[in-house]
Amino acid sequence: MIVGRHHHSHKPKNKHSGNNYKEKDNMVYGPKDSSALSSSQDTSSDPTKELAEMKKKMEASHTGPTSSTATLEKSGKTVEIGTFNLEWLGDNKEKPRTDEDYKKLAQVIKDTGAEVLGVEEIGNEKGLKKLMENLPGFDYVLGTTGVRPNGKKQLLGVIYNKERAQVVPGSLRELKEAQVPHLMGDNHLRAPLVVDMKADNFDFTLVVVHFKARMDEHTKKIRNEQARIVNEWIKKQVATSPEKDIIVVGDCNDFVNSTSMKTLSDGILQLTTEEAAAKGEFSFISFKSLIDQIGVTMVNINGGAIGGAVEKYIKGTTHVVDTKKYPGYRKWGSDHNPVIASFKSDKP
Repeated sequence: MIVGRHHHSHKPKNKHSGNNYKEKDNMVYGPKDSSALSSSQDTSSDPTKELAEMKKKMEASHTGPTSSTATLEKSGKTVEIGTFNLEWLGDNKEKPRTDEDYKKLAQVIKDTGAEVLGVEEIGNEKGLKKLMENLPGFDYVLGTTGVRPNGKKQLLGVIYNKERAQVVPGSLRELKEAQVPHLMGDNHLRAPLVVDMKADNFDFTLVVVHFKARMDEHTKKIRNEQARIVNEWIKKQVATSPEKDIIVVGDCNDFVNSTSMKTLSDGILQLTTEEAAAKGEFSFISFKSLIDQIGVTMVNINGGAIGGAVEKYIKGTTHVVDTKKYPGYRKWGSDHNPVIASFKSDKP
């Protein structure tokens, strides 16, 4: 089912880097972030303990770099996957950008090494196309939701290196129930974008999210409900589909140890961004907070082996890209930094 646009063949052009923020909801994020494994509210068993045990097994068996600064061999056997809020991309009233700014923003993306990148806050497709002109060899898919009553858009998408990753035709869909109209009163929130992909031998489902911003009690309730809906969808997919490798990326507008992130990960996901939080890294520049997350499925197979995307994740590789090296980044780029993780791609 095609819900958005799946664009093809972009002509090469130039390059360069990215900057600023999002839903512009008078956010009150503090500078605190800490890493904590998600807890559960299930009364039939204790998924928190199960998840902790699974995490211990995973850590004992995992190989790979032990820090995000480790150098990965680009042997074609890893794929770099991440998230980047592009702050009103293409909306020249909210975030004016010149042609040179688009080149610089594209260079930032190239420098991250990302081969699959969930992108948030696309103001219009024209802006995304302009960015893609500076990313030769890349393509994109684009969602349809995130349109406000005043016509302003914050769409979700995926950009990817066509030589390294492919989109499964017809797999693009949106989880529109996560727009929570019963709490919002309308459908203007951004529905998570879901797409099936393959890199080398690694086939996986990517879920791109951009949850409700702000920190008042009502928006916390909305965000927690969005997280619950995504969590239940993932659990259902894992239970009913042969595809267990699900990766969630996006601007979650909340910290790794927040209620909404515990709800999102409850019994099924590990937030690999716990690693970045433990090192004090931050993705939202204005408040020095880590609110852009990456989560991977952890599936206990018949009480034994651990499966899911966590099996492909290379421990210690999740990191926030430091954009301070790009002069003027906040002006022409975004108020968010990209967040990237590495996955083994030699096996299905």
